[in-house]
Amino acid sequence: MAGTIYQGLRSAELQAMAEKTMQEYQDQMMELRRRIADAGSVYNSGAAINEKPRLEGFLQIFCYVTPSYVDFMAPIRLTHVCRAWRTLIHRSPVFWMDKLDPVPDSEVKASFTSLPIVLAAFEKSQPALSLRFSLHWAFLPTLATIPSHVSPISTLWLRLVCSRSNDTLCGLFL
Repeated sequence: MAGTIYQGLRSAELQAMAEKTMQEYQDQMMELRRRIADAGSVYNSGAAINEKPRLEGFLQIFCYVTPSYVDFMAPIRLTHVCRAWRTLIHRSPVFWMDKLDPVPDSEVKASFTSLPIVLAAFEKSQPALSLRFSLHWAFLPTLATIPSHVSPISTLWLRLVCSRSNDTLCGLFL
């Protein structure tokens, strides 16, 4: 049946018509893939593991996943598992507060990879009245650029490692 629409066409016309038909089929397949992915997401959200009490328990576990020298993005990678986890993490100020005060001796480092995470953590922990923030001296200039986020900091753990860090600290408060 499909071959009948191509009868009597010249080579260039035949190719153009076939290309148009293939594009239409590919568009339909993409739409079906999107619909299947949406249905799969709905199916997965109904899994017993995603029930509310279990998710709240997961949040307590997630809070123990902290940035490290090896993988600063470890906490963020949890959001890539499924929509339920992503939604839970993004809506939880407690999760983000813990990222600002990681375990001892793993203070937030100033680097191009950590800055967006720290800024996101300040934003998402916003309802908090009191924050603990651990940082390396090199992050101090960045802290000065976000004064609205500095006010809730009640405890600041700062690691100064050289005289240059003392100069940076003095420059911020003078």
